[in-house]
Amino acid sequence: MDEVSGAFKQWMERRDAEKDLDDQRRKEVKDAITALIGDAGDSSAELAEIKEMVKENQVQEERRPEPPKLGDDEDDNHTCPKCGRAMEEGDERCQYCGASLAKR
Repeated sequence: MDEVSGAFKQWMERRDAEKDLDDQRRKEVKDAITALIGDAGDSSAELAEIKEMVKENQVQEERRPEPPKLGDDEDDNHTCPKCGRAMEEGDERCQYCGASLAKR
């Protein structure tokens, strides 16, 4: 009977140690999230700067010319429909961006 109570006591000690470790990890995660939220609240100027950068990137993307599309012409059959790069005859996928070259 003492063996059972000893094993139970060891199990309880391990469980308590694991619980303490879990509590410590939760506290560390909570502190990290709180710090991130606090930093985000203090950096509204940074947020505005990021929004401006995103807006500039969108404008640049809109100004970028579209890559050539696959057409019925023989010359167009060797370019990627997505990125417009030259392709080897017989390739099924673009080696650069991975786009499928199958005609629809």
